[in-house]
Amino acid sequence: MSDLKHDPSFSYQSVNPTPEHQISEDEAIRPQIELGAHPQMARKRGSLATIIWQTIALLWLVPVVALLYLNFTEYIIGASAWCPKGQCWLDMFNPNQAIPRQRAREFNKASHDLLGGLQFVAKALEVWFGIIAAALMYILTMKAAGYKEGLPVGYLTRPLEFADPITLLDPLLWKTGPSPFGKKSAADKRVGLRVWQLIGLSLFLCVLINLMGPATAVLVIPALNIIPTAKVGQRVFQGLNAAEPPSTRADSWIWWNLHASTHCTKQEIQAKNYSCTLTPFGDSMDAWVSTYIASDGDAGITTQLGLSFAANYTSKIKTDNAMELLYGLADGKQQYKDYTWWTPNRQVITNLYNDYLAVKLLSFGFTKKWITNHSARQLYDTDPIKTYVEYNKSLELSLLRDGVVLGAVPTKWADYNFTDHWVLEVDANRQVRCYDNYDLRFTALSTSSWTGKYTRCIRTGSGWSSENKKAQFFTDQIYNNATGNTDPGVDITVYTSDKAAYFKDGKRPSWIPAPCLSVGRLLNNTICPWERIFTADEDSDVFNRTQHSVTVEFYMGNGSSDTHFVVDFVPYYDFTMYSLNANPVSNPAKLVQTADLPVHNALSFAMDPNWYVAAWSTSEQGSLFANRTTTQLLQNTMQSQLQNPSNDWIYNQNYDYLALIPTLQALSLIDYSTAPVDSHINTKDPARPILSRWAQMYVWSYGIGSRTSELGVAVAIAGCLVVLWQVVLGLADRRRYRSPTQLVVAALEHSPRGEFEGKGHNEVEMARVRFHIRDNDSQVGKFSFYEPEEKEQGGEYGTVVH
Repeated sequence: MSDLKHDPSFSYQSVNPTPEHQISEDEAIRPQIELGAHPQMARKRGSLATIIWQTIALLWLVPVVALLYLNFTEYIIGASAWCPKGQCWLDMFNPNQAIPRQRAREFNKASHDLLGGLQFVAKALEVWFGIIAAALMYILTMKAAGYKEGLPVGYLTRPLEFADPITLLDPLLWKTGPSPFGKKSAADKRVGLRVWQLIGLSLFLCVLINLMGPATAVLVIPALNIIPTAKVGQRVFQGLNAAEPPSTRADSWIWWNLHASTHCTKQEIQAKNYSCTLTPFGDSMDAWVSTYIASDGDAGITTQLGLSFAANYTSKIKTDNAMELLYGLADGKQQYKDYTWWTPNRQVITNLYNDYLAVKLLSFGFTKKWITNHSARQLYDTDPIKTYVEYNKSLELSLLRDGVVLGAVPTKWADYNFTDHWVLEVDANRQVRCYDNYDLRFTALSTSSWTGKYTRCIRTGSGWSSENKKAQFFTDQIYNNATGNTDPGVDITVYTSDKAAYFKDGKRPSWIPAPCLSVGRLLNNTICPWERIFTADEDSDVFNRTQHSVTVEFYMGNGSSDTHFVVDFVPYYDFTMYSLNANPVSNPAKLVQTADLPVHNALSFAMDPNWYVAAWSTSEQGSLFANRTTTQLLQNTMQSQLQNPSNDWIYNQNYDYLALIPTLQALSLIDYSTAPVDSHINTKDPARPILSRWAQMYVWSYGIGSRTSELGVAVAIAGCLVVLWQVVLGLADRRRYRSPTQLVVAALEHSPRGEFEGKGHNEVEMARVRFHIRDNDSQVGKFSFYEPEEKEQGGEYGTVVH
């Protein structure tokens, strides 16, 4: 009989035994073994049922892992959230713009219907996970109660309550646990650890199950996002081809473009005859000037292959006074401001047009092979045509390219009858041209806060440097119907100089001999420190104006008087991102924009004067067409100034346009060279960056672009771990699930042993009473509560051991 007392099938009691009492005669003859509690009567879940249930649990991972994959890969759906087989093109290039608008409305309705349905999918995933989490909580609770030390009765209902956040506010949840203070036995410590583990798990699963609904909704519902595509067509910038005239190289964009558009011959380009460029470039410059005049200098737009673009400017301010910086005040010494005008580069815009054309043709249904073989323009950088296919999935599409952007600070100056400028002949191949009363404040379409006037001198002639070059062209004399006289033409001479020197207020340093900067021919016995004269201090405010200077002289004379209008600038280049919104609905002008214009650290470069000649679409030593808008503006402005000389010439805005637009036109024409990317390229060299093409698509897509989506990912991953944990435990334990009703019935079946005597009405003390619970299929409640025969003394809960 003593062996049976230690057998698990022996009648179960609580861990709090009643005081010893006298056994009645009826009790003496009552069987002491309850056969129904024998271990072999506690049946496990069948193998087939276990596999089916755990397969159902594992299947929860399939949609969740798929959602994580879609979001991590930023999967693009298309112009509509409901886009079966990816066939939902907006058809944005359709000539009938009512069609893309109609399709947009249809896509919007389909997207709305789908998003509503996905809400139910998210809820289903939440409920599905809740069942799995409840199964895990049940297994772990029953395992904790199955240890010989038992589990406080207050935690037996955790599998039913853990998902409700309100239960976390129940004081019993936290008070029922073992106290962290006082001396404890080893059994008490084990019970305490299990209790706090169960509380921690309950808290974790409560938070997780309540976040699972919103998390799966965030992951399952796509959103309209601006998605950047992968960068392709990467090439390394090699340098500008500005130091030489417009080229006839086979890979030169300008020669290829001119030949294809206007049938310029190779011989014409080699002879520096750029009049054949009148149709694409002469007309665009005339339109550029006209738009500036019409907008009173606030804006100006020109075109390239159907795309339009505009120049913009950045300003540079230097001051030591915070209030001056805030309000733009100047004290004459501490502040200066330069407006640097920047123009997009036509080579980049040509490439951008090729991108636009490829996307447009693909949207019309032309095959990739047809575009490659029959397109009017081959892709300049030979990008794979397949990289354009996905662009048509977008509601809005921005085509993007890295590219060079060119700038200058055109400064204007005027003189009458050679009073303020002169030329020094050093020798046959070297000259020095000087301009007195040169005011740096007078920049095109802006006014700097420079103070004081300068004497500006430049070196001309190839004897100084191979960079020093000269080009010339003219306007013809024009018969004036109003006066009956023939108005003189304008001579335009372009000088490029390696060095320029500035002398504040015309004061030349004492170490410069007077003949070195005088008019006429330099005396043979005069020694001039030319290098020192033309070497500027790097800390000087004018240092950036002393390298690679371009000077353009406009001259008109009628035999009795003369007038000069002079424009000078130093060309700069830097890099920026070009953007073209390709949707004709939102960007009907097809305007190209440059996102970030450089402010500092732009690089100056040497420029051949024939780029300026090409800007006017004429030839070296050639004549401008008299009927052009820009020619007439130049002719009339110079004639007016010649007939009525005035010191107020600076306020004539026509001079602004003549100073700015031809300068920007010349800079926009300059082409550049690139090379393939390879392992020998220093990709960190700021002067030789990698130029790429990509796009930004406004599409329905998945992605992790917000904190809520990041939280959703974290919750989903935690949910996957919980599901795997439950599957492993479920396969190993195979415990049958017992309902709350069965738990109540088992409790009613249990014969009281005075477990709660002495507890009074203290709910916490009653909740701390521990029971050792086992499955028992012979009982109606399918559970049995029992205690071992012996009790370990000194335990906080009356802990027992076998």
